[in-house]
Amino acid sequence: MAEPTSAYSGWLPDPGERQDLLARFPPRHPIVVAHHATLEFGDEPATAPTAVSGEILGWVDDGKGVQALVLALDSGAHRPDGAIHHITWSLAEKPGKATR
Repeated sequence: MAEPTSAYSGWLPDPGERQDLLARFPPRHPIVVAHHATLEFGDEPATAPTAVSGEILGWVDDGKGVQALVLALDSGAHRPDGAIHHITWSLAEKPGKATR
């Protein structure tokens, strides 16, 4: 088992892959995030991630200004906390005010 590393662990996309993904999945909102997928976060030390492959299952937009890519990693689609693996892709300028 990996030693705890910090209160946050996750994955960063390779910079070249990030650019390809931005072209394939254009951001719908003006604030482009497209930065990372979280495995664990909080006040307790987090375990270093071990996934070696991932797949984009699709994308979602909540209609209130949050767009995300939904992921499946080696461990499946769910994080240890039960949330779905995702990359926050883009955000509206003001929460709750979607831009289309």
